[in-house]
Amino acid sequence: MYYINGLSHEPNINFELIGILMGLAIYNNIILDVSFPQAIYKLLLFEEPNFDDLREWQPEIAQSLEFILNYNEETPLE
Repeated sequence: MYYINGLSHEPNINFELIGILMGLAIYNNIILDVSFPQAIYKLLLFEEPNFDDLREWQPEIAQSLEFILNYNEETPLE
């Protein structure tokens, strides 16, 4: 899956170029085999991504965060 890295050192014009090329492909009915996480589409529709989107995009980080959120001192470590 592809995700836009906001902390990239690439100039913004490179991201604009990719966006323009993808827009032209859609306009010309060209199907691109590009897979984005559900969160990207939600952001484009001005919806708030949720924890399930994180679980889809980066399951290891979601699992670690879930463990931290559900942790209590009485639970032994596995």
